[in-house]
Amino acid sequence: MSSTQPSVTRTPSLIPTSSSTSTSTLTPTPSRTPTPTPTYTPTPDPRVLTLLSQMTLRQMVGQLIMTGVNGQEVTAATCQFIQQLAPGAVVYRTGNVVSPQQLRQSSSNLQGCAYVGGVPLFLAVDHEGQYVTRFEGGVTIYPPAMAQGATQNPELAYQVALSAGRELSFSGVNMVLGPVADVLIEYNNTVISQRSFGGDPDHVSAFVAEASKGYLEAGLIPVLKHFPGHGGVAGDSHYTLPTDDVDCQSLRSAYLPPFQAGLDARVPVVMTSHVAFPCLDEANRPATLSDEVLRVLLEVMEFHGVVLTDSMSMGAITSDGRTIPEASVQAVRAGVDMLLITSPEQALATRNRLELAVQQGEIPLERIHDAVERILRVKAASGLISFPVLEPSAPDWQANYEFALDVGRQALALLKDQANLVPIPPELHRILVIGPTDGWGLYPLLTTDLHASGFETYVVRYSNPWSGPVPEVGYLESLPNQAIEYDLILMLTWESHLNQFRYDDVWQMRLVEALIATGKPLIVVALKSPTDILDFPEITTYITTFGTTRGQLQALADALVGDYTPSAQSPLPGIP
Repeated sequence: MSSTQPSVTRTPSLIPTSSSTSTSTLTPTPSRTPTPTPTYTPTPDPRVLTLLSQMTLRQMVGQLIMTGVNGQEVTAATCQFIQQLAPGAVVYRTGNVVSPQQLRQSSSNLQGCAYVGGVPLFLAVDHEGQYVTRFEGGVTIYPPAMAQGATQNPELAYQVALSAGRELSFSGVNMVLGPVADVLIEYNNTVISQRSFGGDPDHVSAFVAEASKGYLEAGLIPVLKHFPGHGGVAGDSHYTLPTDDVDCQSLRSAYLPPFQAGLDARVPVVMTSHVAFPCLDEANRPATLSDEVLRVLLEVMEFHGVVLTDSMSMGAITSDGRTIPEASVQAVRAGVDMLLITSPEQALATRNRLELAVQQGEIPLERIHDAVERILRVKAASGLISFPVLEPSAPDWQANYEFALDVGRQALALLKDQANLVPIPPELHRILVIGPTDGWGLYPLLTTDLHASGFETYVVRYSNPWSGPVPEVGYLESLPNQAIEYDLILMLTWESHLNQFRYDDVWQMRLVEALIATGKPLIVVALKSPTDILDFPEITTYITTFGTTRGQLQALADALVGDYTPSAQSPLPGIP
């Protein structure tokens, strides 16, 4: 089975020979990119132009930077740095965030530091669900986007974004780096995977639109990412520059619709991808540095909001020898308005380099004015043009927790059951369970339900495979020989397919194939990515949880004993 959807053409001969031609082919088609409501258009606000006219060049350039800070507390040194740089935004990273209460205090303190400069900060964070969050605890962890997409219910994405957004807003955050608008075209993609709502552009568009509305209603500024898409490549832009050879017609029809859906929902910020698109830019520049790619967003799609980069420290930007300050000059010249730079030292160096670039004529002053005006207009529309910054009241934490359980339950999918093994027939009394060591509380749930229904279980745990190849492969390979002792085998896989590309690790695939060869009744459960079935398409009973939150795991245990009927479907065309 192919790991790439066949509907997306990648024939090099279809790449236009000129950038002007490629751009003109990207006029959105009515069938794919309807605009029933106006996209984000900034409301004229006299405070913006007044503030802009009073800014020095250094103050304006500072607004272009979204910086990281160090530590979990806002120290005197941190405050001094904020006042020295006068950035437009701060992004919270792992290591900054403990709990909502701690972050609320840090956010208040950071805004206090920015008071001297006169303009409140965007305070941003990644918070996509189970696998992408910066909190150590205290917030509700929802199933990831693909799990939500599996429910086939876009309204659920709205409710998740609304409730998660209210928790973030309470924490002092005013910008969420999401939703992910990437369509998962390439099933070997290790960096997007569960972060996408699915593999069909119409499906993803519906979920992106609803998630965007939920965040906006929660009082947050959502950020669509990663324009014009990161779902069509196997390469990871954290380490190298991926090149997507999609032709422009397919880019228009398969990649752009979710971004248009987000713009139609009035999302005011779009994050760029560090991916090259030769059909748009023959120079093979990452989208972040390409005026040709950004022209599609700014001119063809008529976007009037803020263009934000992905992290400028990623390998796709720096691996060819570019420094972050030099790359930032290129990005601003190309049409970027705000630069995500996690290192405080690099942020300061970039501010200085941008200031010099304007003074030396490398960047027109008008480009800086335009970028700052876009930033200030979004701030004005979000109540961030002047102090004080309002602090929202606490959300209903218990209601959110219970809702997350329900979302997880709805995400369970029984994708194949030709052998009629779900629920497990009572005559299959002795069950061998094979799964990762870190069970997230699964094994007590599983064994409790199975034992209560009269089954016997024997659990074999393998080392967590997300850290690399497991050491006990020899023992695992002996398990098929032991299968004769059991009536049923329950094999729990963890990104079997994607780990081939991360670690050149194929032991899960080989073990499943060997278990199939025994002829024993076999249920395979993919605990994260549904693409595991690409490794063993002949499996006859296949379940995917799309994640391991409590609701997803309880639904799995209940389904195996007949107490729950899974209703989710695969959001990826061709799987199963």
